[in-house]
Amino acid sequence: MNKFKRFMKEEGVYLAIIIIMLLAFFVPFYAKDLPKGAENGFHYGRLLSLVRTLQQGIFPAKLRPMSMRGFGYGVGFFYPDFFLYPSAILVLLGMDIISALKFYVVVAAIIGAITTYKSLDKLIGDKRIALIADILYFGTFFLWENLYDGFGIGAFVAQAFLPMTMCGLSRALKDEKGGYIEYAIGIVVIVLSHHLSFISLMIALLMMVLINIKTIIKNPRILGKLFGVSMLGLFFTAQYWLPAIELAIHTKYTVIYDNYIDINDHILSLSEVIHSIAPVYFVLFILAAALFIYTMIRTRKVYMEGLTYLIVTVLHIVCMQSQAFWKGPIGQFFAFFQSTDRLTLVVMPLMIIFYGIAIKTFKDEILKKEDTPLIKSPVVFALVSIILIIATRLYIKPDFYNPGAYTRNTGLDITYLETAADYGISCGEWLPVECEPSECKEVGISRCDDGTSAEGFKHDDNKYYEAWVLLDKKYYDVPYVYYYGYRAYLIDDNGNPVKELSVGEAYDDNGYTRVFMPEDGEGVGHLMVTYRSTRIQKLSYIITLVTTLFIIFFVIYKRKKCS
Repeated sequence: MNKFKRFMKEEGVYLAIIIIMLLAFFVPFYAKDLPKGAENGFHYGRLLSLVRTLQQGIFPAKLRPMSMRGFGYGVGFFYPDFFLYPSAILVLLGMDIISALKFYVVVAAIIGAITTYKSLDKLIGDKRIALIADILYFGTFFLWENLYDGFGIGAFVAQAFLPMTMCGLSRALKDEKGGYIEYAIGIVVIVLSHHLSFISLMIALLMMVLINIKTIIKNPRILGKLFGVSMLGLFFTAQYWLPAIELAIHTKYTVIYDNYIDINDHILSLSEVIHSIAPVYFVLFILAAALFIYTMIRTRKVYMEGLTYLIVTVLHIVCMQSQAFWKGPIGQFFAFFQSTDRLTLVVMPLMIIFYGIAIKTFKDEILKKEDTPLIKSPVVFALVSIILIIATRLYIKPDFYNPGAYTRNTGLDITYLETAADYGISCGEWLPVECEPSECKEVGISRCDDGTSAEGFKHDDNKYYEAWVLLDKKYYDVPYVYYYGYRAYLIDDNGNPVKELSVGEAYDDNGYTRVFMPEDGEGVGHLMVTYRSTRIQKLSYIITLVTTLFIIFFVIYKRKKCS
């Protein structure tokens, strides 16, 4: 009880302000339907298909057989479902899909806002500056636009944890135990949330490490510990990346850079970069940089932590408008970014952290107020914070606080997977390169090598496909888009497998699943096709489980040792 009282005395005001900030942040969610976003349908269908796949007893739910109008879609291979399972469980217990999606986002935002504040506090050493930085971060236009205009919920979760991960690395470079933990947790969350955010983050973190290479050389244990926690993160996330690699080895899939968006046509100008960052935040960055440089000149000291964030932020801003870089070999390697605007994803947390460090350094070194807050009165500070919360939202959208000011997506219901005009897939991504979704029409028809067809049927929400086929044919292309793991059997009258058949991709037939008939086949056979978890998928979950148990036992051991 005393610990709780002490905690509330120290953190109560700050947590109350964070709650107010989050209440303001979620105003667009207060209506029943979602604000109309570019990816609403995809993520609605993604959760709905996860629920329906689990209802069929399929776990892990990498492939959703009912998606793409019954032709199957491997969304779970390329969009991690790890954090989506709690929402799926809530739906199974009776919650509607939209409420479950809001739950997913709200929980991520609450944890992200609190961890951002706490990690900034640990790094900077000033609760009030950390809280102001937290408010500014959750008031960025890019974060708001991603959630309410695009509804990119995976990217949003990643964004919510970017500051903690960056702060964690900064503290790890000082060999602080808590820094390694923040860094490891952040890396895991971002890997299991959004690919592009992870790649963007790793580039920024690599820059930070290289700038501080002298520190690492002096204390090589830092590098060893970072490698150790990174490997733990790698093993923990094996259930996601290992099956995806296995799949990519067996079949070539369309990916983000095949969506006809050329990076060379989307390199921003300086004015566009400023607009992407938001002019107010850019001006704050210039002012913070001026304060920081003035402090270094005045004190004749190099504050490496702040300098690191200043350099990495400036490099990203320059990179966003550099024609030479993006048209060169390195830039073309990263062409899957599609637009340099996407670097804003990491620029904003870098910039916000730099604000905090610059103000704290100036306050301590120039104003000589190391132990004195800039705003002494808690009441005045709370009022300033609330005004800032209100102002950042109004700056984004003048009618932000009016839930009725948002166009709503009212067409989402449980029939979505069967009626979606875009087949409920993500921009045509993650399908075999030979597949054209609009050509997937006859969900019950198989075609053999001579062009004749066999009419079959699917059941158990498209989990199984059955048809009577001629065994003297070379192969049948069955109506499932191919993903490695499909199995085909000849079955008896009781539905028991009699013989397993070879399966591959129909490269010349819309990327369907091709089932090869027995070489000596004759007569008619009862064919059944379904998807099964591969050995690699099962191994990946074992690796994740063993890693989880290791972490739990290690934490228990360390706690007992300390006590």
